[in-house]
Amino acid sequence: MLTLGVECIAREEGALDQAQTCFCLLGDQKQSHSLAFEEMQDYEVVRPVRLHTVRKRNAEHARPDTVTYTMTMGGHNIEMQLEKNNELFTKDYTETYYQEDGTRVTTTPNDIDHCYYHGKIVNDSESSVSISTCDGLRGYFRTSAQRYLIEPLSGDDQGYHAVTTFDGASFTPAVCGVTNTSWNEEYEPPTSHSRSRSAVLSIVQQPKYNELILVADNREYLKMNKDLTALRKRIFEIVNFVNTAYKPLRTFIALVGLEVWSNSDLITVTPPAGANLDAFKSWRNSDLIKRQKHDNAHLIRYNTDSKNHS
Repeated sequence: MLTLGVECIAREEGALDQAQTCFCLLGDQKQSHSLAFEEMQDYEVVRPVRLHTVRKRNAEHARPDTVTYTMTMGGHNIEMQLEKNNELFTKDYTETYYQEDGTRVTTTPNDIDHCYYHGKIVNDSESSVSISTCDGLRGYFRTSAQRYLIEPLSGDDQGYHAVTTFDGASFTPAVCGVTNTSWNEEYEPPTSHSRSRSAVLSIVQQPKYNELILVADNREYLKMNKDLTALRKRIFEIVNFVNTAYKPLRTFIALVGLEVWSNSDLITVTPPAGANLDAFKSWRNSDLIKRQKHDNAHLIRYNTDSKNHS
């Protein structure tokens, strides 16, 4: 389930007038369907129907490039048109983990199951969808009237699913890190401190591209039962959602790397968010940034203070 009990940490690398973006990362707390539906929220059981798919030639066993689902919810039929998010991660995406003796291992996985989609609801111009189809439909969608979370009650994309409303107003992120945004090569932002309103609007309207590294702390790894594949799915779901949230701002985020502190945390992770922020910045500057090119890095910390954790 896409619950909200994680903490994200980032750090600015430029002046505030360099058109920065604030990334609040949201993520699922459970690997399978969540008891939060049963214990905390009202939910509706739906059964999606896959209408049609489109695959590239010679890709019979790959996930479809586009897929459409329909379902009846609240007595109304809705149709989701989904397209694979092919910009979710870069071609040189890597994963790093640590062995028990502390040895760092970096790999370029070739077994990624790309099942992450963006989309819209037919006949609803204000809609948006961020869904993974890896083991059923899991993610977020918005209509003109309401926002929803969906997750499978089985591993089948056409099996039973739970849908609940999502009230973002009740969520206060633990930390929101402010980070600078990378500009596309054809545009150089003005440097004058006395910009006109039109100049500011021009900056906002320019497409911005961000290569992101996410770092999962040791508790997050343990929470996922030391399963790197499951953790990867979780991270991809987070980035897929963040892409949906920032697409209207013409900000495009691609995951260039995932680092998992599988042996132990490489900084002292403590409850005060500010201390984590400073420690993470120091580690990034002395270690991470020297071995992998990226624009921004975020720490995903399992929040033991969250009432959603198990």
